[in-house]
Amino acid sequence: IRVLLDDGLITSERELKKRIIEIYDQNGGEDVYGSLLEDLLKENLGYVDPKLLAKSKIAYQKTEELHVEPFPDVIPTLEDLQQKEYRIGIITDSPANKVWPRLVRMGVDPYFKSDDVITFDNTRKKKETIVPYRYALHKFGLRSEESAMVGDSPTSDIEPGNKSKMVTILVKRAQVYPVRYYSVDQKPDYEVREVRDILSIFDKHG
Repeated sequence: IRVLLDDGLITSERELKKRIIEIYDQNGGEDVYGSLLEDLLKENLGYVDPKLLAKSKIAYQKTEELHVEPFPDVIPTLEDLQQKEYRIGIITDSPANKVWPRLVRMGVDPYFKSDDVITFDNTRKKKETIVPYRYALHKFGLRSEESAMVGDSPTSDIEPGNKSKMVTILVKRAQVYPVRYYSVDQKPDYEVREVRDILSIFDKHG
């Protein structure tokens, strides 16, 4: 954000943050290095300035490396799910060489085996196509009705989860602005404020 403000892209930090979150929600937010920043540049400059795009990407990567960490209740929740012998997995639009360094830096890698993380490399399809969801269900040997998708994006998490007939849970804690649902398919079965709140939902579904 600071790079974009310093270069005069937008004068209001609040408006810039709001627009970033809107684009994140609409596009799923996985490829922050690319599509989100490119969309911002196109909206405000009318074109993608390669120099400003490069500066923004590098600044984002440096910030992520310094500050990426899970919310306090994430690891206890993973431990609880693991103790109850739930099969835990991750579906992401990012390639494995970006996902695993992030998981290791966050300290959550002990809770996932290599096969538990479905990346873009596995299907070469984005989550919005629902192909990665079907792939994950088949790989884990699970039925959709006994599986849940937990995420913070109505577009890339909840909508494909609903279309895959899974139980969907939207985590709203990170949402600074009200969540916008752009279609009926983006409305989750459950909304929670904290990650640990999913435990009671899982207990309910057995």
